[in-house]
Amino acid sequence: MDCKNADALDLRLVQLKGGHVGASGPEIARLKMAVKVCTVKIWVAAFDGKTLQLLSPEESTEAVGKRKANPARRAAAKRAWDTIRRRKKIEAAEAALMQPVVEAEPL
Repeated sequence: MDCKNADALDLRLVQLKGGHVGASGPEIARLKMAVKVCTVKIWVAAFDGKTLQLLSPEESTEAVGKRKANPARRAAAKRAWDTIRRRKKIEAAEAALMQPVVEAEPL
């Protein structure tokens, strides 16, 4: 990986085996072949704390090169970020309220 390039990705294909099942030679060969023939598509995801919204490869391709964003999508993205910011503030306030109260000893 290139530490100077934040867009460089290191993707790994993992097959989880459970119990007493081991990985056989043919399975390993199949996984090696899968890595060679895999395709990569762009998906954009936004999470507002409740809902994960996905932008499909087709929608991502349509969005590339457009100078103006779709106003409805822009508004939805703004609402998602506003919701995230509000929740962080609420969580911080709740965490502050949960701090133990130390009572002063009477004089």
